[in-house]
Amino acid sequence: MVDRQPILDSRLHGIVTSRDKRGLLRRVDPIPNNKIDFSSNDYLGLARSKTLNAHFLHALTTHASETTTSPTPSPNPLLGSTGSRLLNGDSNLAHSLETFLSNFHSSQSALLFNSGYDANLSLFSTLPQPGDLVLIDELVHASVHDGVRILAVEACYSMDGDAAPLVEIVNCLEEFGGRAVLVVDEAHSTGVYGPQGKGLVASLNLESRIYARLVTFGKALGCHGAVILGSPTLRTYLINYARPLIYSTFISNHGLIAIKCAYQYLSQNAAQLQSHIHTNITHFRTTLTIPKPAYLLPSTSPIQGIVLPRNETVNRLAALLQDKGFDVRPIRSPTVPSGTERVRICLHVHNTREEIDHFARTCEWALGVVLGRGEGEGTTEVKTGQPALLTPKL
Repeated sequence: MVDRQPILDSRLHGIVTSRDKRGLLRRVDPIPNNKIDFSSNDYLGLARSKTLNAHFLHALTTHASETTTSPTPSPNPLLGSTGSRLLNGDSNLAHSLETFLSNFHSSQSALLFNSGYDANLSLFSTLPQPGDLVLIDELVHASVHDGVRILAVEACYSMDGDAAPLVEIVNCLEEFGGRAVLVVDEAHSTGVYGPQGKGLVASLNLESRIYARLVTFGKALGCHGAVILGSPTLRTYLINYARPLIYSTFISNHGLIAIKCAYQYLSQNAAQLQSHIHTNITHFRTTLTIPKPAYLLPSTSPIQGIVLPRNETVNRLAALLQDKGFDVRPIRSPTVPSGTERVRICLHVHNTREEIDHFARTCEWALGVVLGRGEGEGTTEVKTGQPALLTPKL
């Protein structure tokens, strides 16, 4: 029997080969344990917190005991939720968590989703009505673009690390008397900003003036999943029309417990964690010297970046840093606009002062190699101080 490759597979092979030749092939490779993390979204270190892990295990054990010894045992298993939320996947635990989240974030209601992508896709594929004009920031997350294909902005941008001018936008929209609404994605600002880590919207006291907010749990909260915060009407509407919610198996009970534990830990430790991360950010920015034409993004958030045009250039820069033991990733066009390719850098509470200093020196060396100037040669630009937090994006 002749082993023939399917025609479709042959075509797919040609497509990925072409992408590889352009230096754009994506891979899923395990991260070596010996790499120093300057890449993950675990800004506050909750995903690796031993204290939070112990709290979660205790809560999980307590929940298991209560569900098995209760006179009316819960029908919801500890592992998979067994179905979509509209079928068998719902639980009292989910409703209790949504009540907690709506209270914590000063919202009228909350609706949980499996991921931030699912939440944004649900929101922007169902909200626009016939005759509506949809305005989105060109740099918002891909999930928003996929959903729209409402004015939407990110509180903190995942690639540039700066923030939308929320106060100015809200003031502008309110002149339309309810005919225009604002949706804010707080995926990268939750935890890092605001009292108890409630986000940038809360830090500006704008909760009641924004139509809907998206909060994800996979960044600073160290878990997985997302929630849409808004009116009870919006919640009911999404339950009826959001296809990713209707047709996806819901978050498991242990996932819901992890989210609650992360919020409890964050609310108790936010001030200390925020002080620590912003100290690290300031130290990094005042330590690093960038040779031109490269430059450091004007960001006060944990998301930093060394911009150096051309995909092959940032690929090489990232590879040099990785070879020296640092986990960083190149961000290439078209993910970012051509000419603004960069090595994305994320700072964390768990990065020590020594690691940051060593990383800064290694960045300077690697840039010298990539630019062909040798270490310390050429015109340099020293980044000192902090840029304004609210850098306009619109």
